[in-house]
Parts: sequence; C-alpha cells; structure tokens
Amino acid sequence: MVEKQHPVVQQRRNFAARKDPLEMYDDRELITRYRLDRDGILFVTDLIRDDITSPISRNSALSAELKVVLTLRILLARCNYVAVMILDQHNPPLVEP
Repeated sequence: MVEKQHPVVQQRRNFAARKDPLEMYDDRELITRYRLDRDGILFVTDLIRDDITSPISRNSALSAELKVVLTLRILLARCNYVAVMILDQHNPPLVEP
C-alpha cells in the first residue's frame, strides 16, 4: 500500500517590530540600563561596526547598535552576578544551613 504524501505548507513568519532603546529612552535611562549614554553607545558601535555587521542582509538581522546594547546588558548582568558572588564570599550568611 502506498502512503499519500501531504504537501508541506510553509507558514508565513511574522516578526514583531523591534524596539530601539536609543529612541525609547533618554540619556538618564540609557545610563541606568547600559552604563553609557546615547553618544557613548554610538561611539562604541562606530568602533566595532565593521566587525559586527553581517555581510548578508537578511530580513530580520539585528542592527549594530542593537547588538552593542544587548551585549552591554549581558555584560552588566554578568558583572552584577560576579559582584554578588564576591560580596557573599566576604560576608557569609549569619545562619548556616
């Protein structure tokens, strides 16, 4: 008996519009979130733009500015984690489990 093969229907992908932090936040909020103001983020982006820009333009590629902002956010989260771990080593809990 031969099985019928159903054609594969490819669904259209829907992408949500990305929010640009440089447009959403003022300098005070950018410094709070990323430790750099708008000019600082653009300066860093311009330094490494050629290295982080994809040579292939795809329909949903991240901009160089967004890559820098996301990287700063990850690095800050990691720094905060390390700082907490260092503080915990110097300040052990009062009650041992």
